Amino acid sequence: MTEEEKILVDQIKNGDTNAFDRLFRAYYQPLFRFISSLVNNSEAAEDLLQDIFLNVWKTRQRLDRMQSIKSYLFRSAKNISLNYLRHQKVIQRHIPSFGKENLAGFDKQNWKEKIETVSPSPEEVYIQNSLQGELQKAVQSLPERTRTAFYLSRYEELSHIQIAEIMEISPKTVNNHIVQALLQLRKLLQHLYQK
Repeated sequence: MTEEEKILVDQIKNGDTNAFDRLFRAYYQPLFRFISSLVNNSEAAEDLLQDIFLNVWKTRQRLDRMQSIKSYLFRSAKNISLNYLRHQKVIQRHIPSFGKENLAGFDKQNWKEKIETVSPSPEEVYIQNSLQGELQKAVQSLPERTRTAFYLSRYEELSHIQIAEIMEISPKTVNNHIVQALLQLRKLLQHLYQK
């Protein structure tokens, strides 16, 4: 944890709402994208994210200034998302007609733009959107833990050590998941670069 992060944690522990607001603003978007990628539901992701920050504030006295706040937040996001998904499975099991609307909507979600262009032509926009859609579908088809490791690496740009801490696995296992993801994505998307 950097010295700046330690100061921020200390301020939050002391009830500084401005420090908490800075934390919220710094991590809101990356956490929202991460949770959305796991639960495939932007409304649920919003609710879960609010729960995370509410819990951080309520339990601020227990924050550890030696632990990375970023890793702590992403680990919390992973855990709350998995709990949500387990709960959705229970609901679907007991109320079969419920749930499809709640888990639908992945196509409505906006993924982080990786390619920036200046004044793209309509054709370029169409191609870019098509490629993003293909990539999105391919990433969603990956096994859950592989998808999580890949997402944290490529979209949130976390190191293998940070991802290992969030996922509670070894950095070597993180690397294996990412290699698997790349191999599977290459296979799933090979038709795009054979044209």
